Amino acid sequence: GRATTRPSAASAPPAPLTSLVGVEPTLAQLGALLLQREVRLLSLLGPGGIGKTRLAIELARRVATAFADGAHFVDLTVLRDPATVAVTIGRTLEVQLGDGVDPDTQIKAHLRDQELLLVLDNFEHLLAAAPLVAALLSAAPRLKILVTSRAALHVYGEHEWVVAPLAVPDPASAHVESAAIELFVQRARAANSGFALTSDNTATIAELCVWMEGLPLAIELAAAQSKFFSPQAMLVRLAHAQRLRFLDHGPQHLPARQQTLRGMLEWSYRLLPPELQSLFRLLAVFVGGCTVEAVFAVGARIDGAKFGNSDQVQAGLIALADQSLLHQRLEPSGEPRFQTLETTREYAQEQLDLHAETSAAQRAHARHYLHWAEHGQAAPADSLETQAALLKREYANCQAAIAWAVEQREDEISLRFVAALWEFWTYYGHHSEGWRIAQSVIKQTVGRRDALRAHLFRLVGWLAHDLRDFTTMQPAFQSSFDISQALDDQQGIGLALHGLGSLARLRGQWQVAQSQLQRSLAIFQLLGDQEGHAWSLDHLGRLALSQGECSRAQSLFQTSHALFRSFSSRWGPIFTYGHQGRAAFYQGDLEAAGRWFSECSFAARASGAQRSPMAALTLNYLGAIAMEQGQSAQAHVLLAECLALSSDHGYVWCLETANFVLGRLAVGAGQPDVAVAHFKASLVLQQSLREPWRALLTLEACADLLLARSEVLAAARLCGAAEHLRSVCQVRQPPIYQSAYAATRQQLQIQLSPASLAETMLAGQTLTLEQAITYALRCLET
Repeated sequence: GRATTRPSAASAPPAPLTSLVGVEPTLAQLGALLLQREVRLLSLLGPGGIGKTRLAIELARRVATAFADGAHFVDLTVLRDPATVAVTIGRTLEVQLGDGVDPDTQIKAHLRDQELLLVLDNFEHLLAAAPLVAALLSAAPRLKILVTSRAALHVYGEHEWVVAPLAVPDPASAHVESAAIELFVQRARAANSGFALTSDNTATIAELCVWMEGLPLAIELAAAQSKFFSPQAMLVRLAHAQRLRFLDHGPQHLPARQQTLRGMLEWSYRLLPPELQSLFRLLAVFVGGCTVEAVFAVGARIDGAKFGNSDQVQAGLIALADQSLLHQRLEPSGEPRFQTLETTREYAQEQLDLHAETSAAQRAHARHYLHWAEHGQAAPADSLETQAALLKREYANCQAAIAWAVEQREDEISLRFVAALWEFWTYYGHHSEGWRIAQSVIKQTVGRRDALRAHLFRLVGWLAHDLRDFTTMQPAFQSSFDISQALDDQQGIGLALHGLGSLARLRGQWQVAQSQLQRSLAIFQLLGDQEGHAWSLDHLGRLALSQGECSRAQSLFQTSHALFRSFSSRWGPIFTYGHQGRAAFYQGDLEAAGRWFSECSFAARASGAQRSPMAALTLNYLGAIAMEQGQSAQAHVLLAECLALSSDHGYVWCLETANFVLGRLAVGAGQPDVAVAHFKASLVLQQSLREPWRALLTLEACADLLLARSEVLAAARLCGAAEHLRSVCQVRQPPIYQSAYAATRQQLQIQLSPASLAETMLAGQTLTLEQAITYALRCLET
């Protein structure tokens, strides 16, 4: 029989000291792959700390019995010279290497009749020895080789398997179980026997695992700190220090480069040629990934000749991806996008700082993404949805660029960024962040009084409008108006008047609003500015609708809509679809209202603006239409979506309207307790909103509920308050609610004597709007 090479103590896969977590499906797939006849060379690839070695050891142990001569493990970590790989393999396999004889030849002869699995661990720094691997496979037909490396060997027949990080949980989810958490808890208990996973620390541990990006080594290093810090304390320290600095103490039995994440990254970085090191450092300024064109453009702004052309940049990025220092994915367009792990980016930033290149790189990055946000994010023919998708992909880079501009007091860049990103913040559900950034830019640019800063104030005002932040709206729009007037900028004055008029409308100051909006209309007509003209008409329509003049509002919205369509406005039609739907709804034309809101919903989806305030408002009114048509189940679904969207993004006025409709829905379903909860929510919001036309509707609905609860006197007093306030505030009752209110009044006349009814309603007439809301809340709570 033939000689066999059973694994000796020197060549057997080392016995693991810990159990593997979260890789059973991967091991099953790898085992099946490795045992396929045509798979002779399998390379496990990935960055340092991803767990390649541990995975290879476990895989070799599981499949060893499938090989007559077993599985043999060769650790290449300590080697420096590719020429020593053959000798190291021979010594590990206990081959008698004769003097003066080529070790490659002797090893081939030794393995020629062997049926074994050879594991070559840590090959990335010895890639020049890749031809030896191919030669061994050719010489030994029953040999299979399993390689761990940060870079592929690129030899014929190689099967590459990129080892993925452990699945990380979503800390915001109620279900946070994951392999990452399991690994953390296991290693934490090894370091601290008293450690336990509890309901109090689970979400924090989940967040820690997200910070560690699912890297097993990072998770293990963090978990080892459990003997010193609670998970919450770790999270605080990570928020104030780099990951690499926090995870700087690893297992001492390993080589220095494998003890910490910094050591592993240092090892990979030193293997790169100088030109790739330079490219790697530049990647530190990109957040959330980058395209080849972006890297080339940023590099060109620093040194036009530094990276050659875009083809050379792409080749460099692919080379870095091949070294597992970044990963590549394809955009929907088919173009490659490259991204580093955050730990890798932190190391790149350290190197950028050491080479004194940070300032120039950040400036170039900011200027590139400003130009991109203003001009280059999409072709003019692309849909709004396509443009929004592109901006979402690059938004993290824009955020980083703005943060740099604010920190460095680059006023012009900061102001232009806010202007460029305002539509994204407004229509795609980022109001709060946009408001925060814009506010910081206002503080930064306090000494400027130019058209760009006036524009910034208007943008802040509209972001505050959607959040119903009246404290910010007033000074923002007034400052925009004052600067524009000082500059004699008529267009700026007209646009500021839109904001001031809207604020006056929300406060029920009809004459002030009418005057300001009519003035804006005259300005835009004189300038021949069609878009400004159309928006003036739209705002005048909203004013008429707030006063209950539904027919007049409908006419203004129709004219505005036609103007928007005539010059292919990007956003105007979405608003006028929704506003015409509201006017039709309040007039009781549910069929027309449904059509308009369906158009609005379709247009919002087509533009990618499904998380905008108008999208939330559309859900509310579609729910109200379904309620009026007796489709209560559909109404509940739509209103629940409205509540969720509005709650997520701070659209308090949409929350108010949804609660109002849900309250009426509950009254109709004979659920008074549910109705009380919703009407209370609506009224509490109105205590801060104080929109007369909306508040009066809720007061009248509360009167109906109180009457149903046989609280006749309270209902009569609320009716008296509502009727008096409608007269004082000059707000007509919308036709759709008139018959229901007439029925309430009729019931009061039946249940109360004329004198008692008159006396009670007269008492209600003494209440201000704020007092009426407070009274209604007190009645509901009893």
